[in-house]
Amino acid sequence: MGTAYLGLGSNLGNRLEHLQSALSLCRAAGIIPLRGSHVYETEYDGPIDSPQPRFLNCVVRVRSGPGPHDLLATVQQIERTLGRTPTFGWMPRSIDLDVLMVPGVCLRSADLILPHPRMWTRGFVMVPLAELDPDIEAPDGRTAARLAAECMLTGPAVRPYAPPRSLFAGEYVDNSANLSI
Repeated sequence: MGTAYLGLGSNLGNRLEHLQSALSLCRAAGIIPLRGSHVYETEYDGPIDSPQPRFLNCVVRVRSGPGPHDLLATVQQIERTLGRTPTFGWMPRSIDLDVLMVPGVCLRSADLILPHPRMWTRGFVMVPLAELDPDIEAPDGRTAARLAAECMLTGPAVRPYAPPRSLFAGEYVDNSANLSI
């Protein structure tokens, strides 16, 4: 398959540890992190009125095996390994791994739509994605950088988690310069 982008999120328990563990398990499963964004903190922004803890989110560009459905199956297994229980829609979660996009691939099946249909309007996805690859284009031609700026004007604030951190290879790494291997 080549390159893909994953969104990682957590709003329950030790959120940073959940993200770190997910990235370590990705690597162990053959999903190789190539670059990672900073970790960002975002207020819950969904249709359920009950308050929820803040989310920690990041986006990671990875190299992965045979195809998008295999990648989805692997990240879902990683979620289960980390104790994710089935939730619906907008419920709190200890870990959430989303296959956001595979460059050059458009896919619509019962279990996977690529690119992720709601990613373009979510600040918690667009801000870290724009950090990694600001020139990635949405289907309407707008860049990730432009969409991130629009999301920051209209949605909940997406702030760097303090102190600024990125997760990589199971360690906390200061990401003053972006990560690569």
